[in-house]
Formats: sequence, C-alpha cells, structure tokens
Amino acid sequence: MEPSTHHTAMPGQVLMALLAVSLMWGWTSFAAGLALCWGALLRPGEFLAAIRKDLLLPTDVSSAVPYALLAIKDPKTRYTHSRHQTAKLDIPDLLELVCAVYGKLQAHQKLWPFSGQTMRQRLKSVMQSLSLPIDTYDGVKALDLGSLRSGGSTWILQVTDNGELVRRRGR
Repeated sequence: MEPSTHHTAMPGQVLMALLAVSLMWGWTSFAAGLALCWGALLRPGEFLAAIRKDLLLPTDVSSAVPYALLAIKDPKTRYTHSRHQTAKLDIPDLLELVCAVYGKLQAHQKLWPFSGQTMRQRLKSVMQSLSLPIDTYDGVKALDLGSLRSGGSTWILQVTDNGELVRRRGR
C-alpha cells in the first residue's frame, strides 16, 4: 500500500513565501487554496472538488469555533475507512486568509474555479519567481501540489510530536 515515491514535504517557510508572492500578484484564491491544502492536509483532488457549502468557517457559526472544517467529497479511503471525512484547519494565520477569501463566496461556488492544470501552472510560476526548482534535482523530486499535504503533516508532527494527531488529521 506504500506509494512508489513520496512527495517532497513543503516547509512552512516555503509556503509563506509562496503565499506572499501569490497575494502580491493578486492570486488570492490560489493563496487561500495553498493555505487550506497545507494546513488541513488536503489532497489536491479534495480541494479541487470542494465548493463553499463544504467549508465551515468560524464566521459561519458566529466565531463559536476557532477552526475551519472541510467536508471531503468522495474521500480516497472511503471503501476502507469512513465514508464521511472532514479536514480541519486551525492554524490562525492560514485560517484568517482562508476566511477572508472564501467567506464571501456563495454556497454553490467552487473554492477553486479553475482547472487542476491552472493550479499546477500557477504553483510552478510562483516557484520560478522564488528561484525554487520545478524539476527533479539530484534525485529529489521538486515541490508539487502533493507537497502541501506532506509539508503540513510534517509541520504538525514537528510542532506537536504527536503521531496519532497527524494520523487522525490525515484521515
């Protein structure tokens, strides 16, 4: 069940640089998508399929909770584990960005209104602007959209030293 190759984990510092450039370029939906994928440990397909109705923000419940929840449509492990899964974002800075961008969407609107290819191309563009490699280098895979999930899970493990938390958050 192990994948043939693992995604290179995206460090938090790289995420912050990607967010800064994306916001400077006016790519707010892209920046919020990066923040949500990294902080909530989302697979790219889970994010691409999400609509605003699937995302519960603190502002939706009068700020009664300090986190966001995303209901996952057709989770990858639906046949071996829970059919209904939820991703949680509770990192304050990332949550603030996600709330600012997605809070104004209508319930039926997609969180990412473009194609997956557009998201991959934007990631490559931002990485190139930061002089980050976009191709395999010395046998190490370049960062890609899958790196967001592995980077977020690595960060949670480093901060909490709690493997069970990472396992639960990763669903």
